[in-house]
Amino acid sequence: MSSPPSPRSLRATYGLGVSLLLIFGATLFPFRFRLDRPHLLEKIGEIEWELYYTDRPGHVTIDRDVLQNLVLFAPLGVSLAFAAVAPHPKKDTFRALGIGALLSVIVELLQLLTETRVTQLADVWRNALGAAIGAFVVSTLRARRASTARP
Repeated sequence: MSSPPSPRSLRATYGLGVSLLLIFGATLFPFRFRLDRPHLLEKIGEIEWELYYTDRPGHVTIDRDVLQNLVLFAPLGVSLAFAAVAPHPKKDTFRALGIGALLSVIVELLQLLTETRVTQLADVWRNALGAAIGAFVVSTLRARRASTARP
């Protein structure tokens, strides 16, 4: 017979579920999908391939999307860090970065099927960075707390 899950792992599981609901809700709402070929070809032609945006040559623009992407994916990283049995900041951060990037690619591809959303390459690294920051903060705090709790 297995032991019941710990409160930490339950929080991580619920956190992951809520994070995924928020991510898919915020990035795909109003959930109007079109699967016809002409629409898909049009949306592929509208993909924004820039990694960052500039208002003039040599000057990167920090637009509101940067903060939105970081904040949207940070809870995912937090939940992933809580899901780890023992905190390892470097490992947890890179895991969250990879999972955040993969999830972001999935979201951006799904946005190709929507009527109103825009697929942006810049969103992939922004989202992944948000997940990594969330994981780094929580994992570092957990590791620090674990090291001070030892006799």
